[in-house]
Amino acid sequence: MLGRLARKFGKKGFPRLLAVLEAASYVAGVIALCLLYIQLQNDAAARRAQHTLEFVSQFNSDPMSSHRQNALKPWLDHAGQLGAINAAGGLPRAEIDSLSRQVVAEYDAGHVETPASLSIQEVAGFFDQLAICIDSSVCDAAVARDYFEDYATNFWCMNRAVLADLRREFAMPELGEGLRPFQRKRGC
Repeated sequence: MLGRLARKFGKKGFPRLLAVLEAASYVAGVIALCLLYIQLQNDAAARRAQHTLEFVSQFNSDPMSSHRQNALKPWLDHAGQLGAINAAGGLPRAEIDSLSRQVVAEYDAGHVETPASLSIQEVAGFFDQLAICIDSSVCDAAVARDYFEDYATNFWCMNRAVLADLRREFAMPELGEGLRPFQRKRGC
């Protein structure tokens, strides 16, 4: 085939044709590398999203689902009190912390087999693991924030005093720190 092209373009035109074909192959190679890079980036983003959705699934399955429910149980007997507090515009942070400690301690005293403080510790540990996953770029921060932000903010606001106590009691200074990136800007 090259012999036919050489006869068609003559001796002087053939090297020029080869140069054009060589340049075109370099351009095609560069374009292919760019498309490969884009594909790899898309695949990595899809894998990060998939890993995050695995955390969502874990969050909604047992045992995490049971821990989330158990962490709320101390508040069930105080629904009326909480409604009145919210209607009055809330409480100062120190009073919220004091009330949280009191409510969880009372519940734990009556439920030694399933203390709410243990469930609070487990839920906080879940968010610590998720934060590590995001920090190491294995999970997608935007997907995690979209799904967990409301829950994490409310959980932190209601349990931060209990978490501070658990940190001291069990010498776990980082417990619950994974909740911070998920809190809405408004805070507690």
